[in-house]
Amino acid sequence: MLAPQTSVIATPRGVPMNALINLLCRDMRTVFLFVIVTKLSRSSGRNITNMVRMRKLLDQILPVWQSRALVIKLLSFASIGVMNTVIDVLVFTAAYKLLALPLIASNVMSWFVAVSASYAMNSKVTFGRETGGILRIKDFVRFAGSGILAVIVATTTLVIVSHYTNIFAAKFLSMIASFTVNFSMAHFVIFRPLPAPNET
Repeated sequence: MLAPQTSVIATPRGVPMNALINLLCRDMRTVFLFVIVTKLSRSSGRNITNMVRMRKLLDQILPVWQSRALVIKLLSFASIGVMNTVIDVLVFTAAYKLLALPLIASNVMSWFVAVSASYAMNSKVTFGRETGGILRIKDFVRFAGSGILAVIVATTTLVIVSHYTNIFAAKFLSMIASFTVNFSMAHFVIFRPLPAPNET
């Protein structure tokens, strides 16, 4: 029996894009499962049920991650993230060196400016279809909160994984975990599609 044919996007080097996406999704799921299993193994046996539920949730999210439209959003989200890293560094340098602000104040200012820029650009570009290009204070607060959650997840991943590998590999995995949380929260929670005009 012949397998059903599916369209494939090829990368410049001829590697199927779908294959790369599938591999990336599996790796991200493996990272989360590794962290969850390690954490729960130190807890009571009753928490195994929560681990099973998390596994089912990840299995449901995985097909969504594999859609092509989502890949475009992911790349846009990542590109904006790079730009905001530059903004963060520039604002911090200006505040600390030029304005002579204290270290903590400079860091908080640079973080706030970067988060604000990230929210604005993602609302207009990455999730413009869902938001209609409209900026909302409620969405901004949730977006900033997701950034804080991502920092917590990244730190937890870094601490746990550092016990099993070198610090640089642990840092890399923590960055993947942070990006995954940030994008997942933005896509599944914060920037939901606007209801149709006839919906009440």
